[in-house]
Amino acid sequence: MKTVTVFFYGLFMDKDLLRSQGLSPENGKIAEVREHDIRLGRRAYLVMKPNVSLWGVVFDLPMDQVEKLYSGPGVQDYRPVSVHALTQGGETVEAQCYNLPEGDAPRDNDRYLDKLIALCQRLDFPDQYIDRLKLL
Repeated sequence: MKTVTVFFYGLFMDKDLLRSQGLSPENGKIAEVREHDIRLGRRAYLVMKPNVSLWGVVFDLPMDQVEKLYSGPGVQDYRPVSVHALTQGGETVEAQCYNLPEGDAPRDNDRYLDKLIALCQRLDFPDQYIDRLKLL
């Protein structure tokens, strides 16, 4: 089965969450995608924004697992786009990144944001990025 590199920027950055759903993420690396930012509706999505970096994690996954993940409830509208992620080790990686084509509905609670901030802190993302998330 073909393996693909995927850049995750929401709660799917958590390898334990992915494993709990039967996926087998490999080679996880913290990375940034420049000129993009995160927005939150019911779920996370990204937007292009100059002079800003979006932080996340790249994993290698079998393509059938990625397709299964993004066919589930609440994420079936996400579509793959190609991004260049810069790892903390300085390597540029071409990756698929799943995004909502039209954004998302307004956020109706802050549980997702609270979980995302806690995950970013656990992954030791830059303080500047975490502070930006707290303003969403």
